[in-house]
Amino acid sequence: MPMWSLPLTFIFSLFLIPAAQSRLPPASLATVSVTDFGATGDGRHYDTKSIQSAIDACPSPSTCHVVFPAPGSYLTATIRLRSGVVLVVEEGARILAGTKQEDFPAEPERWYAVLAEQVENVGITGGGEINGQGLAFVERFDERKNVMVSWNQTGSCRGDECRPRLVGFIGCKNVHVWDINLIEPAYWCLHLVGCDNTHIHDISIYGNFNSPNNDGIDIEDSNNTVITRCHIDTGDDAICPKTSNGPVYNLTATDCWIRTKSSAVKLGSASVFDFVHLVFDNITVFESHRGLAFQIRDGGNVTNVTFSNINISTRYYDPSWWGRAEPIYVTSCPRDSYTKQGSISNIRFINITSVSENGVFLSGSEGGLISNLKFSNLSLTFKRWTSYAGGLADYRPGCSGLVKHRMAGIIMEHVEGFEVENVNIQWSKDGSAGWDNPLDFLPSTLKEALIEMAIQGLEVKFEGYDAILNECVNRKALREGQIVHAHMIKTQYLPPVYLRTRLLVLYCKCECLVDAREAFDEMPERNVVSWTAMISGYSQRGFSSEALYLFVQMLRSGAEPNEFTFATVLPSCIGDYGFDCGRQIHSLIIRYNYDSHIYVGSSLLDMYAKATRIHEARTVFDGLLERDVVSCTAIISGYAQLGFDAEAVELFCRLQKQGMSSNYVTYASLLTALSGLAALDHGKQVHNHVLRCQLPSYVVLQNSMIDMYAKCGNLVYARRIFDTMPERTVISWNAMLVGYSKHGMGSDVVEVFKLMRAEDKVKPDSVTFLAVLSGCSHGGMEDIGLEIFDEMLMQKYGVEPNIEHYGCVVDLLGRSGQLEKALKFIREMPFEPTAAIWGCLLGACRVHSNVDVGEFVGHQLLKIEPENAGNYVILCNLYASSGRWEEVRTLREMMKEKAVIKEPGRSRIQLDQILHTFHASDRSHPRKDEVHAKVKELSVRLKEAGYEPDLTCVLYDVDEEQKEKVLLGHSEKLALAFGLLCTSEGVPLRVIKNLRICVDCHNFAKLISKLYGRVVSLRDKNRFHHIVEGVCSCGDYW
Repeated sequence: MPMWSLPLTFIFSLFLIPAAQSRLPPASLATVSVTDFGATGDGRHYDTKSIQSAIDACPSPSTCHVVFPAPGSYLTATIRLRSGVVLVVEEGARILAGTKQEDFPAEPERWYAVLAEQVENVGITGGGEINGQGLAFVERFDERKNVMVSWNQTGSCRGDECRPRLVGFIGCKNVHVWDINLIEPAYWCLHLVGCDNTHIHDISIYGNFNSPNNDGIDIEDSNNTVITRCHIDTGDDAICPKTSNGPVYNLTATDCWIRTKSSAVKLGSASVFDFVHLVFDNITVFESHRGLAFQIRDGGNVTNVTFSNINISTRYYDPSWWGRAEPIYVTSCPRDSYTKQGSISNIRFINITSVSENGVFLSGSEGGLISNLKFSNLSLTFKRWTSYAGGLADYRPGCSGLVKHRMAGIIMEHVEGFEVENVNIQWSKDGSAGWDNPLDFLPSTLKEALIEMAIQGLEVKFEGYDAILNECVNRKALREGQIVHAHMIKTQYLPPVYLRTRLLVLYCKCECLVDAREAFDEMPERNVVSWTAMISGYSQRGFSSEALYLFVQMLRSGAEPNEFTFATVLPSCIGDYGFDCGRQIHSLIIRYNYDSHIYVGSSLLDMYAKATRIHEARTVFDGLLERDVVSCTAIISGYAQLGFDAEAVELFCRLQKQGMSSNYVTYASLLTALSGLAALDHGKQVHNHVLRCQLPSYVVLQNSMIDMYAKCGNLVYARRIFDTMPERTVISWNAMLVGYSKHGMGSDVVEVFKLMRAEDKVKPDSVTFLAVLSGCSHGGMEDIGLEIFDEMLMQKYGVEPNIEHYGCVVDLLGRSGQLEKALKFIREMPFEPTAAIWGCLLGACRVHSNVDVGEFVGHQLLKIEPENAGNYVILCNLYASSGRWEEVRTLREMMKEKAVIKEPGRSRIQLDQILHTFHASDRSHPRKDEVHAKVKELSVRLKEAGYEPDLTCVLYDVDEEQKEKVLLGHSEKLALAFGLLCTSEGVPLRVIKNLRICVDCHNFAKLISKLYGRVVSLRDKNRFHHIVEGVCSCGDYW
């Protein structure tokens, strides 16, 4: 028996089991009063520190009641709960939220009066109130919609929605909120994010009826939630489940009274993930603007939801910011053209009584079907309370906005499986003109009928083919299109060129290129649309040679290409031959005067960028007469992919100021650039912006976020995104594996790899094993790495090791000091050793000071890559460490003869969202004198603590004093000194260097961490170094 057909009593029992577990467990109870810690409760002076001190004084892990004695008004900014803490606000007492932005945390996502984050067994009770002073945020009172104050000073949140929430529980377990009054929130009132086992009962929420965004209870990404016996009277959505970063499972709301100027219950519109097993029972919705609503916009799926025993009255409040007085509103409609389409299924409405000014609105979309709805025992009465005439449905955001329709009791579009049992629709006596249409099927129903006619083989008039094939193309309905095609053949109908082209397009869209080519070859005549459609089919499926050949055939036939033909064929211009063709096509584009056309220009600049000709791509971009999101994204992506990170970010910012719109690909490209710059703060801003814009969780965007956080040194955030992804591709797994590998966290690499194998949904590829073997190497896990490589040799995973995997094994053996074994392995492997493999072994020789093997390896390397300065440097370093200065000089002469120039060292540090760059012995920074003085000061203090400069890191045969001076000018030391100058105590220092960090700078950074109490994160060319209290994550081996 499916879940949704079970008796309600059984469903309730399933939901109430986890809810019962959410009550605070019995434990030793401690009680503290905030007044004992200095809280005055006078409502004028901030008691934040006193309240926080009382909370922090609670013993752990005991349950602890923090009491707010009555009478008293305790003014506070954000206070944070610890595990086991229950706030007891006595009747007659109140917590009063502050109204000044400077008193709250810097991050908008932490703007709460009461905040519990990543804790468990917490709650609020006592019979008193928590007051958000929402009226203080009204800039101008308006009975239609108040104009609100905005704290949006940095662009970190959207418009006038920058206001503090009242109570928030983020990532918490076992939350209990009861017997409390939540009054006048400035923004959302009670906010659950990523919580598990929450019980909310016997609370009252009162928000100003004319203020926007003062939602009652927002349940975001949270599971096992019970809401019961609540009174909610507010201006915006009353009970609002959302899925922004995770699903919502097992939500029960019962015995509630609701009045709102928006929706009483609304699923969405943030709906990236799924909603499963939700029950709403015995609820009164009084004079609200909309009753029960589904607003699925971001690709999530909704299943098994029951509404029962609900009494609804809805009226229209003019003007409305959402809704049109619908008692029941169910929509699945993509937010924009880039959004994945979601679905709604197995929804029951049982014992519903409503009096409303508008009809029930049920609307899916072409790819977001609503299916298996059941209406049982419904009494729907339509009555005009106001001057609202009806006849509008509100899709927003997304789809068609406001939609005019005939006033009907139930309006349906894209609904499949609608069961009706004992449904009564009636109109009040106050006039029913325009209200007498019980059911209304919108135009999609007609298209369904045409498709059905084709499937059943009925005779279709000629005029019908066009509509049917159009619908087949739109839906990628291959089977139905084939039936239409067969019907044409059976009736010996000779379709005109435009219908043949439609068939061709259908086969191409359905990836049936053989059928498409057959239809193309059978065409007695072809037009530019036919040629372009077939070229597009080949190009989009990766058949580049076929697409280019067909384009040449088109030119020879005398057909003249248009802008769409050029835009279609250019993506096939890849590789050396393809790029040469692309240059010739560019000449044709200029000849036909399409070079400034937006579609053609976007394809052209994308072609040049993929051929690493970024300057030519920029020339094309600058020549476009108009630009859209595609062209802007293409050039930004080109810069980011080719390592021009600063240029990509600068261009994005400039285009944003010019009003450029962005999509998920734009943000993914921007994140790639920010990861190259290690600009963590900017990356967080982009992440927050994406969340605020409620962009759907496209896999490519989430993969970029994982990569950005990992490369910026924040693996916690990277893993959090990875764990909450609704689906993962092999790129997702690889991004997480590479992240752990670069940080030297071998055990985590192996753990994620085991998880990937256990899930068995995505097959590992070559990159997966590169990341795993590299992680084992960086993490000192030699045995496991060799075991996995042996399993690859035995074809256990279906991935045959290539030269790069052999290189990982060489690196693994070299790092563990087995240099002779590594050399033997190179000689016996089935590939000719590359420069990368010899380079791995040479680096190991330097670390282990093995000059004999290193000299042999170095000369092998110089034979393969005589122009690579890095090889000379490592070999010089090896000679210098053993005092062989003559060989160092010889190598330097060789570099001069071959004009080989060493890449200068460069380090970056981001402070206050500004990237500061330092070069070796840099004198260009505006604060150069302070920086160099600070480095000298650090050197003195570190020497007192035992620091001895490692002079072997200097590759010049000069006296020791001069060598020490050279070391003090290393770019990472300058960046660290600048960081210490410009940040407060305890703030982590994050530095990124373009080359490998030297031993001396590594020791220098460790002592800074130890003596100054700083966490130091250094990202060099090969890996991350996380240094805490003087201990580095690399184990002093890199």
